[in-house]
Amino acid sequence: MSAIVQAYQVANASERGEPVMRAMTMEEAPKVVAMRKEVEGMVRGGDCPQHKLAKKYSDSWFPGEITSETIGGCYEIKGKTACCGLLCLMCPLCLYNQRCSEDCVCVWPFLWGIPTALCCVLMPMCERESNGWVMRDKNGIRTGELLVVDKQGGTYACYSLKCCSSDFRQEPDCMGVKYGNRVRIHN
Repeated sequence: MSAIVQAYQVANASERGEPVMRAMTMEEAPKVVAMRKEVEGMVRGGDCPQHKLAKKYSDSWFPGEITSETIGGCYEIKGKTACCGLLCLMCPLCLYNQRCSEDCVCVWPFLWGIPTALCCVLMPMCERESNGWVMRDKNGIRTGELLVVDKQGGTYACYSLKCCSSDFRQEPDCMGVKYGNRVRIHN
């Protein structure tokens, strides 16, 4: 949605007497900057931010600032027993995230350096919620979300839902850490 459309909707909401929330005021800006530095420091130090903090970090960026280009490229998937679940301890797993559109990423999995042919059939990520990507199972049931936890480095974390619940586990299942420079296939 363009900024003009959003401004128009906010103006109409105000005229209808509906409450209008402001995304950020000058007073809140230092708090946002401090929170971003805290999360980025944790990630660069090897720690995993909890879901609530990772969601705040991801949502602190304006729409369009975190796109498929942010998480495009080759990633090593890391799991740590200290903070991450068993899902990603079966390394050496790496992924190549190919930008398919502004919001859509096609995931190419590699196992022991050998590419698998699962992309665009089983592993596209196109559904967005705020600045994260929604993960669903083959039946369309939401299973988790991918959140960017270091925008500059492109690092992301995958959080799953608790069993039989709509609440997220606080610890990520795994973290995607970018290898070297990104290869751009699509513009």
